[in-house]
Amino acid sequence: MSTIEFVDQTLRDGIGSLWGHRVNSEMIAPIAKMMDESGYAAIDLPVTAVHFPMFVRYFGADPWEEVDRILAFFPRAKRRIPLRAKSVQFSLVADAVVELWIERICAHGINSFWLQDVMYNIGEMARVVPVAKAQGAEVMGAIMYGLSPYHTDAYFADKARELAAIAGIDGIYIEDTAGVLTPDRAATLLPAILVEVGPLPVELHVHNTTGLAPLVYLEAVKHGIRILHTSSSTLANGSSLPSTEQTVANIERLGYECPLKKEYFEPIARHLRLVAERQGYATGVPAEYDTAVYVHQLPGGMMGSLERQLGELGVEEPSASLQREIGRVRADLGFPIMATPISQFVGTQAVLNAVSGSRYSVVPDEVIRYVLGHYGTPAGPIADEVREKVLSTRRARELATWQQEQLSRRELRSRMGAGISDDELVRRLLVTGGDHRSSGRLQGSSDPRRASVIDPRLLAEVLDRPSIQHFHFASRDCSLSCSRALSSAAV
Repeated sequence: MSTIEFVDQTLRDGIGSLWGHRVNSEMIAPIAKMMDESGYAAIDLPVTAVHFPMFVRYFGADPWEEVDRILAFFPRAKRRIPLRAKSVQFSLVADAVVELWIERICAHGINSFWLQDVMYNIGEMARVVPVAKAQGAEVMGAIMYGLSPYHTDAYFADKARELAAIAGIDGIYIEDTAGVLTPDRAATLLPAILVEVGPLPVELHVHNTTGLAPLVYLEAVKHGIRILHTSSSTLANGSSLPSTEQTVANIERLGYECPLKKEYFEPIARHLRLVAERQGYATGVPAEYDTAVYVHQLPGGMMGSLERQLGELGVEEPSASLQREIGRVRADLGFPIMATPISQFVGTQAVLNAVSGSRYSVVPDEVIRYVLGHYGTPAGPIADEVREKVLSTRRARELATWQQEQLSRRELRSRMGAGISDDELVRRLLVTGGDHRSSGRLQGSSDPRRASVIDPRLLAEVLDRPSIQHFHFASRDCSLSCSRALSSAAV
């Protein structure tokens, strides 16, 4: 009888999808021992570079102290986080920053990564694998799934073959952030990938946004997938992943063994329900089938954050028109896979298009960088009229000759404070943007239910002033640099 293993996503992607990453060690402590002993193949943990500012802004905590507390809870399990070769949060950074991040987070206890790049810069991905392997960590190469005329089975199979050929890669990880993989497509896609990767283990991670992920999982095991990603029922479904409880039951009815300690399922779920009630957080609810998901293809984590932020502005959910605009922007930009950081660029541009009333009249710096090719080459072509409008900005001309500044670790430290440790250097890079004057502990921001977003009313007021051509917004949650597109007569 075949055995199906599980990777737990409760604490990282489950919380990212439904709680906007707002978690600390105190919330995890009562269930950590049970999770550690449950028998998961790996546990994805909330100690990523994105969580560093979260720990400070929402909980007033030192991020490295939180990382150490959380990782200490899991002495037995394989401890995993995501990794990208060209960035650690959202923006492009020097190679030395990525390498420093890998070394320090491994020194604190991470021993597994899933390595993704939605633009499939395979050479860049190959560059960081030996860095992680030198720290004793495993590396799973990620196939990020999405729908478009260009993302065929052959396309993904080719990428899987290239990833599998990277020296030191330990396996292949297939992620459908939007939950748009169907059982029919899984029946052709998964065998095509399995043929190309040979004996390497293959994991499957599908968000349950459309409600089809449990069916996709059943189809997947029939075709040879032996590792599935799930979440505790409290933090499953909706924009999150299928629940561990129901997936295990379904898989066992097919005759497979699932070596997890089921007696821990309910105590873990019960504690998380109590946390959600206390903090005013959402819990997972199975979603009705919604074809709009196939249009916008927003990743689960981004959908949860967008709904939360709109709710703070009095808007219940993203409008149908905004969802359609997200899909239009994605098509305009060559159909990139919707995952961090590209999905944030697409979503931001769509919101700006809606707020400004004129598509691409305001363009964020990162979208300009994307169109200029700084992030790589998309699977499809960028629309000519969009390329022309985006590159008409003064900011685009300034960025046209930009090249990533490749600072050494010594140069980074000299800019941010002589004599500081590597951990302090990482903290300043991730939390304060390198401003050594900031302590990294923001007083008065310990309420995790509070958030700060860019108010579209303020943005609209700026847009009403034609003399302002380039502007920058910043809040606790995010910052945004934008340029106004020039008319053709002004170029």
